[in-house]
Amino acid sequence: MYPLISRDRIEQLVSMHQAVDAVLLPAPEGNKKIIMKVLYKDVNGELLEGYLAMAYKPEARTFSSPDSAWRLSRKLGLKNLMIDNDKFAGAAA
Repeated sequence: MYPLISRDRIEQLVSMHQAVDAVLLPAPEGNKKIIMKVLYKDVNGELLEGYLAMAYKPEARTFSSPDSAWRLSRKLGLKNLMIDNDKFAGAAA
């Protein structure tokens, strides 16, 4: 798994007008939960990835539905939220 990224860091990147995108993926545990992978470029232009972290635990934040993930992405100021349908199709098989 990639490193975790906090809500505070995402809000900081968005406030600095950094391009921050997010992708919803099935959680690796296979319990029908969803995780959010965040993609952004650092000051050198290198693409960095991380999973949205839980507030007080060092693990990825999970969502029960795409709607709840979408609502949080709007609160964080994310403009692009994608769903990786290929990953979900593979998880359902």
